[in-house]
Amino acid sequence: LSFLQEKKYTYINVFSFQGERIDHMIAGLSACSRFQTLAITLYTNSLIVKKLPYSSRIECDTGETISLLPFPKAYHVTTSGLEWDLQDSLLELGGFISISNKALQNELKIQYTKGALYLFRPIKK
Repeated sequence: LSFLQEKKYTYINVFSFQGERIDHMIAGLSACSRFQTLAITLYTNSLIVKKLPYSSRIECDTGETISLLPFPKAYHVTTSGLEWDLQDSLLELGGFISISNKALQNELKIQYTKGALYLFRPIKK
């Protein structure tokens, strides 16, 4: 990731981001969290995992399952368009996180001020 950032790449897609070793997947999320200026999307067999910038608009399907996972914390998280919207919330591993939420509209707005935040969504089949 450092090499790609030095070469001025800004959008990175990583395929086959899954395996038998959950510790490797967590280490991968940790590595990605250090690069706030890179737009990184990770793909597993069934999920798209997107490292979110501090302000995002996400196109999705109404009813789509959306999870937000901080790594390790995301501060002042505010969302709109979800069944259980967040308002100035602290998300942190070992504390409050937002999983299995539902999109109520075709565009979500997600903002936070500090930390790292990942959006998990199913791959459309």
